[in-house]
Amino acid sequence: MGAASEGEGAPVPDISSVGGVEENVAQREVGDLHGSRTGTSAASISDATVLPRLGMRDEVRAKTKLGQGGSVAEIVASGEAEIAFQNVTELLPVKGVKVVGLPPAELQSPIVYAGAVMNGAKNPGEAQQLLDYLASPPGRRVFLDKGFAAP
Repeated sequence: MGAASEGEGAPVPDISSVGGVEENVAQREVGDLHGSRTGTSAASISDATVLPRLGMRDEVRAKTKLGQGGSVAEIVASGEAEIAFQNVTELLPVKGVKVVGLPPAELQSPIVYAGAVMNGAKNPGEAQQLLDYLASPPGRRVFLDKGFAAP
């Protein structure tokens, strides 16, 4: 999960520490997705992980600006919120915001992806070539450029 804030010229919030995240969600308008209040958003600031860890769930939820879908960064881009947290892969494509970094590891809930060629695959050779590419240095670069972490 990363954070997006207002675009060019806006101050960059420091979210590199737990204290920095606490300060920024306490002092800024926070964007979030509607489904995260019902527990359907996997990478939301007000889901069952980040805000409870900070002891700020109710305080921040009360002032959160909700969107109805898409990326929470769209709420920031529209000017309704000053900061939003979501998977970096969802933040990068949104125009008008900048990804300001990653919260510290203790506030993260990493998502691990795996790939395999299934028994009975129609094109096992091509599938293996794709996996080999994704595991190669150029494939790794694509993952990193798109906001994924790679081992």
